[in-house]
Amino acid sequence: MNVDFGVFHTRYKPFKKTVGPLKPSGDGQMEARVANLEKAIPEVRERLVRIETKLDGVDQRFEAVDKRFDAVVQRFDTVDNRFEAVDKRFDAVDKRFEAVDKRFDTVDKRFEAVDKRFDAVDKRFDAVDKRFDGIEERMATKTDLEVLRGSISTDVQKSISDASWRFIQISMVLAGLAFTAAKFIH
Repeated sequence: MNVDFGVFHTRYKPFKKTVGPLKPSGDGQMEARVANLEKAIPEVRERLVRIETKLDGVDQRFEAVDKRFDAVVQRFDTVDNRFEAVDKRFDAVDKRFEAVDKRFDTVDKRFEAVDKRFDAVDKRFDAVDKRFDGIEERMATKTDLEVLRGSISTDVQKSISDASWRFIQISMVLAGLAFTAAKFIH
């Protein structure tokens, strides 16, 4: 008779059964049973040795599986470490963005200051225009003030030139800041 127990598959022979009614125990039946048991004991021992050998093989297979799982766990640990490194890099990038935002706030404040200065320059030009209007009215009657007119005209042109250069300088600084910010962002 064959019984399939998977890894523990083995062949065994069923013990002989006596057919017929059981005899009382005093008829030598007990000695026959003891003799049958003595014959079966070596076979049972062999079977136990085979089972133990197969169990040792199963233990070895489980140890191999454990090693494989250890390798898988190590890989997951490596992946976790990499994700932690990526998180740290993102944190560093976030800090850089915060620094760039602060710089943009500073640039915005500087633009506001420049706008206020240009407003002040416009007011000065308005005042100069009013003075010119007043001078032109006087010049219509006095010719000796022609020299004064040329002098004031030169001063205004110089003011315009200085203001233009100041605007160009501020524009260059802002462009430099924008390129620096773009470098950090990229």
